[in-house]
Amino acid sequence: MMPYLTGPELYGFLKRLHPQIEVLFMSGYRPEQIDAPIVTSTNFMAKPFRLIALVERVNEILGNADVCVLLDNDVKPARA
Repeated sequence: MMPYLTGPELYGFLKRLHPQIEVLFMSGYRPEQIDAPIVTSTNFMAKPFRLIALVERVNEILGNADVCVLLDNDVKPARA
């Protein structure tokens, strides 16, 4: 848990400063435990998730065609 403010509160503050900002919300709580519209957002991931799923989601949000990540059990970079 973040001290002093919630993720949606921080997002609102950042969005006012930088309207073009993109975010990815993630939580260890189940979606039904969260009382916020972010749960229905496409930029929300519930934990646990696989590293490759995180990389793919960040890739989608940033609009990148290609992201490279080194996975724990890989000996060389893997393309996501």
